Amino acid sequence: MSEIIKIIHVDDDEQTVKNFKNLYASVNNTIYVNGFNCAKTALEWLSVNRVDLVFSDIEMQPNDGFWLAQQIASLGIPFVFVTSHTDYMQKAFEACTLQYLVKPFVTSDIEAVVERYRKFKTMFVNDQLPTKMEELMHNYINIQSYPKRVFINNNHKTNILNLSDVLYFSASGPYTNFFTTDGTKYVSSKLLKIYVDALQKHPDFVRIHRSNMVNKNFVKAVLRDKHRINVLMTNGDELEISPQKREEIYDLLGR
Repeated sequence: MSEIIKIIHVDDDEQTVKNFKNLYASVNNTIYVNGFNCAKTALEWLSVNRVDLVFSDIEMQPNDGFWLAQQIASLGIPFVFVTSHTDYMQKAFEACTLQYLVKPFVTSDIEAVVERYRKFKTMFVNDQLPTKMEELMHNYINIQSYPKRVFINNNHKTNILNLSDVLYFSASGPYTNFFTTDGTKYVSSKLLKIYVDALQKHPDFVRIHRSNMVNKNFVKAVLRDKHRINVLMTNGDELEISPQKREEIYDLLGR
């Protein structure tokens, strides 16, 4: 039987910690020991408790994930950065993270991290980690670094959408509406900008307007009506293309 791996998770969003706790629970030979909403509290706990892996968000206040990684370096505990943004990838690997996960992720992603930990465990013992992490950086940087799914929290329910099933999403004041291939509309309490930032490197999504981002795979046609240009989605919805970005969008859509 494989050795039991003990893990903790740190994220300043309480609902995220609860969601990930449920995912961790289904990973074989892994124990979810604790969850924290504050990096400093997690550090204080780690000073007197031992775990095998630390999963940590990056953007936290007042102390972020990089701060926590620096503090626990002397403890010799491997860590995994979990974030909605891909911009931190280079810096994360310079900090010798074991892996960099882009939110949202599922059980199989955690299992992959645990397997990587087992594979490289000897490096944590013989101080070879910095060299091997540099190798990992060059290998991992070529793996797709954008989300495959999105979590939408509403009251006591969390909907998990595969982005491959999302036709487009649009801003509605402080909310974001998701429209899927099965005709369902989902409403997120997060701003559109959050999703735009998270998907900026996704090859299938294009922001055609300040209020809309579309999945190129479901664009049926480009409609021209005098000075107004829209895209026609496969579900029949028409969405306006921003005049300032038309040439750029044409290229992204393949004209």
